[in-house]
Amino acid sequence: MNQNTHIDTIIENIEQLKSQNRYHDARETALQALSKHTDDYRLYEELADIYLFENNLEKAEEVITYARELHPNSSTGIYLE
Repeated sequence: MNQNTHIDTIIENIEQLKSQNRYHDARETALQALSKHTDDYRLYEELADIYLFENNLEKAEEVITYARELHPNSSTGIYLE
C-alpha cells in the first residue's frame, strides 16, 4: 500500500467517524495521522472541520492556515477558511 492510499484510508475513516458524530475519535485519528504525515494538507483540513464542529474556532483557524500554506489552491481549504 503506497502512502497516498494509506492516507486516503485514514481520511475515509475520519469521515466515517464524523458521520457517526464521533468527533473526539475523529480528532484523535487525525492528530495521530498528522504525527506521521505532517505534510498532508488534507489531514489539516479534516482537523479544521472537526474543530469547527466542536466550536473551537481558534484551533480551526490555526490548522486551516497551515493547510492553506501547504496547498493554497485546495477548494476544501478555501471553503473552510
